[in-house]
Amino acid sequence: MASRSTATARTGALGKVKTVDKFQALRDIVTCKDGVTHDIGRWGGVLALISGIAFQGWALYKGQPFDMLNFGAGVAALAAGVGAMLKLKETTES
Repeated sequence: MASRSTATARTGALGKVKTVDKFQALRDIVTCKDGVTHDIGRWGGVLALISGIAFQGWALYKGQPFDMLNFGAGVAALAAGVGAMLKLKETTES
């Protein structure tokens, strides 16, 4: 029985079964080179993109303006601030 995140598909004339992972593209976006370790920076980028698109949709629904460029600048400033804080804090963490 296949798990919920995988599917099987028959390929070729011999009917070989190939397992396809439905979430591999998302996993590649949010993990490091090894494909296993999740990267908080990549997750933050995905969250910022999804929230920006959601805010834009909500602004369109309400008939209000939304400036994605300014939103992106704010997210970038927040990411830089958090990165600087983590860099300064790494000497005090055990």
